[in-house]
Amino acid sequence: FRAGVARLCLATGAPLVPVHVAGTALIMPKGRGLTQRGRATVTFGRPIFPEPDETSDELIDRARAAITELGRRELRTGR
Repeated sequence: FRAGVARLCLATGAPLVPVHVAGTALIMPKGRGLTQRGRATVTFGRPIFPEPDETSDELIDRARAAITELGRRELRTGR
């Protein structure tokens, strides 16, 4: 997680949309140049709007929590 996207959101008032990508380790394992067939899922969370006087680190912490929850939901439901 990097603070740059949070700085952009804070400067423009644009929401940050959390995204969780699962299953890519099986499709493109680290250290291998060849890809394999497989299935990956992409899950989008609800937009996170910057709060007044929020720092970029605080916004990133909220995004991290939202993405972690998306990953947990993916594990529980399998979708």
